[in-house]
This record gives sequence, C-alpha cells and structure tokens, in this order.
Amino acid sequence: MEVKEFRFLSKNDIYNKKWICWSRIYEYEWILSKLQWENNTIHNTVCWFAWLHINFWYELEKYWKVTNSDYHKWDSNRIQNFIKYDIRNPKRKKFDYVLNISTLEHLKPHNTIKAFSNLLNQTNKTLLLTFDYPRVDLKWLEEELWVKCKDVDERLNGINWVVVDDRYHWLNIVVLEISI
Repeated sequence: MEVKEFRFLSKNDIYNKKWICWSRIYEYEWILSKLQWENNTIHNTVCWFAWLHINFWYELEKYWKVTNSDYHKWDSNRIQNFIKYDIRNPKRKKFDYVLNISTLEHLKPHNTIKAFSNLLNQTNKTLLLTFDYPRVDLKWLEEELWVKCKDVDERLNGINWVVVDDRYHWLNIVVLEISI
C-alpha cells in the first residue's frame, strides 16, 4: 500500500462549476483527474444520494464500468448498476478503483475506522477519498497511514471557493489517494 497523495484542497486547485455544489466542483474534478483511461471497474460510494451525485455517476458511466452505492442505502430503480451497500460492513467484491466522496464525515468515529478498512479491502488498484475536516479525525488517519497530511497555503473553505457559501466557512476538504 502506498499513499500517493494526502493533502488539503487549495482554493487554487482545478474545478468545474458544472457540479454546482460547494466542494463537489473541486472534489469531482480531483477524482476524475486520478482515474486512468483503461477498462477499469469502479465502485462509487457516496452519502445521501442526490441529483448532484447522479450527474457525477452518469459522467463516470460514460467511460468506465461503474457500480454505485449510497451509505444510507437509498433505493433507486432509476440508476443502473446501483447496489445497496453500507460501507461500515465488509464487501467481498473487488474493484480497480473505489471512490468515496465526502462520506466519512457522516459516520461516528468507530464506524469511520470500519468504513475506511472496508473501502481499502475492496480496492484492487486505487482508493480515492475526499472528506470534510475537522469532521474526520485527521490525527487517527495520519497514524493509520504513517503519513502526515500536507497542508496548503490557502485551504479551500466555503468563503474562498469559486462560489462563496459561508455555511461552510469552517470546513476544509482533504483528498487521499492510496495505491495497492
């Protein structure tokens, strides 16, 4: 296992306004920049299924074989390749890429540990995570990975991102790429 990237997002990171919502305009672009243009399988896990996630799923499905799931087990007959999957419980199937976008911060600390382990265990090649800080225990993750999260000059937050939303002034986004 190798930690390829573990850092805070900066207001200078690439973004695409088509994703509209708060940090997703940065998170989705970071994820897309990491995916290789090969015939890879992807498990895209999220929290609280919403129209914004649907648009991202459709984007992924244009190029890759994708299985989608929602931590809250939202049942959808409208989405192809949608499975009910709670990231706190193990899953035996393996995927080349496992994506987890802003989900860990919605879990209780003991469930964060389980979820992280489960996501890592179903990864064949690369695990790509984004999460809100300070909602996730960064110190625990740094100790678990034996790598310090890199800080940036100007952490992305709700006040300095492309479309200001001061409801998120206290949040920063962390990205994590782990190769197996």
